[in-house]
Formats: sequence, structure tokens, C-alpha cells
Amino acid sequence: MQYCESFDGKQVNYYINEPFKLISSIAKEQQVIYLIDACVYEQHASLFENHPHILIPSGENSKCWDIIHSIIEQLLQFNANRQSLLVGVGGGVVGDITGFVAAIYMRGIEFGLVPTTLLSMVDASIGGKNGINFGEQKNLVGTFNLPSFILMDYSFLNSLPLDEFKNGFGEIIKYACLSDVRFFDMLFMHTIEDYQKDIHKIDALIQHCVSTKNKMVMADFKESHVRKLLNFGHTIGHAIEKAHSIPHGQAVGLGILYACKLSEVLRKFDPANTLKIKNLLQQYQLPTHIDFSNTLIDSIVRHDKKSNAVGIDFILLDAIGKPHIQNISIDQLKKLIAASTL
Repeated sequence: MQYCESFDGKQVNYYINEPFKLISSIAKEQQVIYLIDACVYEQHASLFENHPHILIPSGENSKCWDIIHSIIEQLLQFNANRQSLLVGVGGGVVGDITGFVAAIYMRGIEFGLVPTTLLSMVDASIGGKNGINFGEQKNLVGTFNLPSFILMDYSFLNSLPLDEFKNGFGEIIKYACLSDVRFFDMLFMHTIEDYQKDIHKIDALIQHCVSTKNKMVMADFKESHVRKLLNFGHTIGHAIEKAHSIPHGQAVGLGILYACKLSEVLRKFDPANTLKIKNLLQQYQLPTHIDFSNTLIDSIVRHDKKSNAVGIDFILLDAIGKPHIQNISIDQLKKLIAASTL
């Protein structure tokens, strides 16, 4: 199945469960160079035989200047030019790196993505934001750069470890909190095992999340207003992810709970709904408690990309399905987090 959507004047093509060789017909006469997560390559090396490829070590630590420098050196060895096509194959880390390299190599070359994790299929590969980390700051250096295509091959999920499936549900529950109560309630009716066993259920789940994100991206590509809502759970989540070295989806789930606690104070969010969200996170085997040091706020949250001279644009909830952007001063945020317990 194929469909396309337009963002900021550029068309992005989506291909769902098409043969992997489809990339050859997409690229036509272009030189194709694959940027592949090293773990994905171990399991699917035969797909890339006789194709130029660059391996990227798995994990968040690869989003750094040293890896970018190494990739550019290898692109030069492959004689990559402005007509070459980069194809990133992996999770969110590979997607970030591929989009970033494509934006800066020879001032910009075309790229596509083949997300191989649930998290990257529902969120990370969508919307054209990509970046690398700088010191303690996650995704501080980056670009807005849309892929020409996204190839969603659900067969990659067959070999996805359970922990990575759990990780994806951190972002899925984010969408449930942002979008509508029906989607939120629907998640309560299923389990991770249900989605692992039923391709139709996973397809509907992924397409709902992609559609929700795309609507916000089309309305606000450069993240000046409504697209900021997609950062629900991420401001504190990024701090937890960095400080405790836990997977992104798990950290987002914890960030969501902190955002709910702040919403109770600042937006009169019903504590009963906080409990429902906590129960949903637990149902999908995500952590709901962590010891969070308030000292992290100064070193990490202060440099969040949504911060300004007044404070930080924080995503709160008025109700499930009704998000709200509120600027909170750093000092107030520190006090609120200090007073919050999960």
C-alpha cells in the first residue's frame, strides 16, 4: 500500500509492507547508500549484499560529532555526490543521524527511511525533525529535513525484542493522551501480546499515531505552536533518559506522569485521570516510578529547545485528549517537580 502527504511544500511517500527491493525502483538511477543500525545488520545482512552501506553502532551515544565525521568520511570513500540517496535503516537514532547527515552533506542530498522499531514507526521517523546530542543536551544540534519516502516493513517487528516493543508504547500512550479518549480507552482493551500477534491491530495502531502526528506537523512544520504539543512527556523525559540511561520510550512514560502531576496543580487535571494513565503505562509494562534529582533541571531542562527568556513551554493536560501549552519559569518548574512524587 502506498500513500503520500505534503509538508512545507514537500511530498513524503509512505509505503507499507512493500518488498524491500522497492527502494531500487524509487531510487531509479541514483546511487543508494544505506546507513544501518549495526544490530539490524546482524539479523538482515543479506538484504544489503552488494550495496554500499555504513554501519552505525546501536544506541543513543552514536548521535555525536565523531559518528557524523566518520559517516562523512565513508561517504567520500563511496564517491557520494549531490545526486546520491541515503537510506537509513534502524530506529530513531539512525533516523536522526540519516536526516542530519543528508541535510549537511554537500549542502543537502535526498534521503529515505526504513524504520525497524515500533517507536520509530509510530513517531521518530515521522515529521522531519532530526538532530544529534551535544554534551548533556539531547538533539540540541539539528535540522528540519523531510525524507522523500518512509518504507514501513512490519516484518522487522517480528524480530523486535520485547523491551523494544515496550519502548514504543511510551510514545503511543503519549498520542493517546493528546488525541482522543476513544484511542486511550481502546489501548486499555489490549496488551502488547495482542499487537505482537495481530498484524491488522499493529497496522491500525501505527497508522493512527502517524496520522495524529502528521496533522500537527502539517499545521506547524517548524514547531512554533501546535507541533509543540508532541513534546508532551519529553521535557522531563529527556532529563530522565540522560541521567538514568534508560530507553527513550520508558523515559517519556515517566515524563508523562510528571506532566500529569504538574497538570493537577496548574490546570486542575483530575487526579483520577493521572491514575488511569499510570495504570495504562503499567499495563504496557512501562516503569511508573523513579528517583528524580531536582538538580537536573538547571543542567538539562534550562537548555531545552522550547525554553525562552521567560521560561519553558511545557505541555500539560486539561483532560485526556485536551493538551495545553503553558510557559513555566525554571524556578517554578523546579519547585513543582520537587513537590511531585510518582
